[in-house]
Amino acid sequence: MKFNVSQVKPGIYHIKEAAVHFDLIVGEKKALLWDTGYGIDELMPLIRSLTDKELIVCNSHGHIDHVGGNYAFEKVLIPLGAVAEAVMMTSHALRSLGVKRILDGGDVPHHDYSKVIYEDLNESMVFDLGGRTARFISIPGHTRHDLALWIEEDRCLLTADALNYVMWLYFSDGMKQSTVVRSLTKLVDLEPEFILASHRHSPLDAQFLTMMRDKIKTLRRADFNFAHLDAFTLRRDDLVEYHTTIQHKRVSIVFRDDAFDLEEKEGR
Repeated sequence: MKFNVSQVKPGIYHIKEAAVHFDLIVGEKKALLWDTGYGIDELMPLIRSLTDKELIVCNSHGHIDHVGGNYAFEKVLIPLGAVAEAVMMTSHALRSLGVKRILDGGDVPHHDYSKVIYEDLNESMVFDLGGRTARFISIPGHTRHDLALWIEEDRCLLTADALNYVMWLYFSDGMKQSTVVRSLTKLVDLEPEFILASHRHSPLDAQFLTMMRDKIKTLRRADFNFAHLDAFTLRRDDLVEYHTTIQHKRVSIVFRDDAFDLEEKEGR
């Protein structure tokens, strides 16, 4: 399986591995790797073919398609609350279960994650890459600990799983509709010129982000149908889904059945 590398603009690379994308931001002094994919293929040779700069490695959250390549690095920055999930997801049993689906049942390469040192990543942190500044925004929604990455000089927003054509908004217990709306509003207020999402090869725009926020804000429980299956095709009885079209693209929004607190607030 090969990587598919798209240079969105000089020094900003959107990299596809199987069903996910991660990103490399190269400044004049340092580079930042935003997520590490599934870890199916060897990542470092690709990175070193694109830059020889000092590398900062960051995870947006702890899911296997974002932390699978962590084995290649001595230190990875990740939201503190997501460390336990990252460690669990990179255990051989769970990683094999998740990656085997992507490989259509093929052999899953084994990696040693035991030497990875995790350190906290939070929105108080700022990295000067040289001509590019990396800032982080806390955006609970997809999971409770999600971060977005903002490269202010390029007005480039990297949302990982927080904005996609399928919005999986049920991975954390107690995640509410109002929380997702607040998180997306923080991103809307940045007024990005383009958005790189982990499950889209082409950039999204600010209008898509605003329309998604507005749609989620106006939805009510009665608009949803039971989903029955989650993102891992596991049967569940607590998920509901809604389908619509935004910018001529079919999108899906999936919540837990108890997420709809905006409707409750209206009734008070």
